[in-house]
Amino acid sequence: MNSKLLIVDDLPENIKLLANVLSKEGFEIEFATSGFEALACLKAEKFDLILLDIMMPKLNGFETCQRIKENPEYADIPIIFLTAAVDISSLKEGFQAGGVDYITKPFNTEELLVRINTHLELKSSKEALKDLNATLEDKVEKRTYELAEAHRKLQHAHEQLMLLDDAKNNFLKIISHELRTPLNSILGFTELIREEPDGEDLPILVNGLNRAAWRLEKLSYTALNITKLKVESNEIQIEKVSLKRIVQAALTDLENSMEDVVCAFELGGIDPTLHLMGDPMLLQQCFYHILENANQHAKSCAVITDMNQFGEISCQIRDNGKGFSDTALNNPFKLFTPGQNYINKHAGLGLNLTKLIIEAHKGKIAIGNMPEGGASVTLHFSANAQN
Repeated sequence: MNSKLLIVDDLPENIKLLANVLSKEGFEIEFATSGFEALACLKAEKFDLILLDIMMPKLNGFETCQRIKENPEYADIPIIFLTAAVDISSLKEGFQAGGVDYITKPFNTEELLVRINTHLELKSSKEALKDLNATLEDKVEKRTYELAEAHRKLQHAHEQLMLLDDAKNNFLKIISHELRTPLNSILGFTELIREEPDGEDLPILVNGLNRAAWRLEKLSYTALNITKLKVESNEIQIEKVSLKRIVQAALTDLENSMEDVVCAFELGGIDPTLHLMGDPMLLQQCFYHILENANQHAKSCAVITDMNQFGEISCQIRDNGKGFSDTALNNPFKLFTPGQNYINKHAGLGLNLTKLIIEAHKGKIAIGNMPEGGASVTLHFSANAQN
């Protein structure tokens, strides 16, 4: 694109002379015959360079130049003064007003073109440098943001690793503690059986040995399922299952694993027609942990199901125990934190596994205390969880 020049001179013959010379060199030319007209032209169009006569009536070249430079929109346009005589005071005043060069009348064509092209190149270089600086500033700002974001993510990852390390250590301590109880029972019963292989207490000892082994298997299965669901939450076996049969099977597991089931379980509130699409073993283990906890803390427990107008199923397990502690209510699903929840007062594994199982089935779990006393655990299953 050709450069656009504005010629400002009160003498038409000077404008004509300059216009003829510059047009032949490919410049686009506009002209003004006064300082005021020049300011009006600048409001209407953009120019790459201005040739400005000094001696003009009303508003001379110095005053016109000063007004142009006061406006930020025009301040970067180079202004070359046109003067009939060169004196030091005039040159000084012109440069102070904002001019970049001068050309004496009558014009030398070669000198005129050299000076014009030189200042156009300087202007172009300044604009390129300005654009480059803006680009560099944008890149620096973007890179600074990226580095800050990377640092934030790294810091978060470090914090997560520290938490994971703490969780691992807690998990190992918990598993070590929990394994010790059934293992000690197995060793104790085994020693008694060896001492009295034909004694009358043998059936009792074998039954105790069987319960200890079952408890050990249940603990191992719980820990393994937590690990599996944390890593492979989408890989579960899906089939149509009766919700009531799942709860009944969980209760049977509880009765087989304990010497005394002290809690009276009421399953009449379960709608026998409700079915889920899910993994029977995982769902059974989910309900087992909830029912086991109710047996440890309450004398009675009721299981109630419902389906809303959107086809969403809810299953609430209510008991008449003391209810959840404030600690449990504030942080019920923290993994591997002893004493922090209600489902398993020793290891903190049961509630976390229950939550993982429900989420793997696209459902939700909520805990709370009943207004009349006792705890409640509510499981919500979406309509997509049904057949």
